[in-house]
Amino acid sequence: MRSNRRWAPVVDAYGYAGILSIADIGALPVDSWPELRSVEVARRDVPAADVGDTVALVAARMRASAVDAIAVTDQGKIVGVVTARDIANVERLLDHLSDSGDM
Repeated sequence: MRSNRRWAPVVDAYGYAGILSIADIGALPVDSWPELRSVEVARRDVPAADVGDTVALVAARMRASAVDAIAVTDQGKIVGVVTARDIANVERLLDHLSDSGDM
């Protein structure tokens, strides 16, 4: 939270297991936190994106999964997280470049 990150990928012995949000943790009773493992709280139904996926594909996957972030993998290893805010920033940049004729 010190880094203002609201999402974190979760891994298990087999690799990517899901994505966890601060909101998911915050929705749980605090007295349950000592017994819960991150993999038990993580959204396991959200597929990771690959570094080669397009921005459009990642955005569509977010909408289909009803989440604001997706983990990104490179050959099965977690390399980062893309958020809805990241997608919006790319869209704004592209709109700006298009309007200024720089594209």
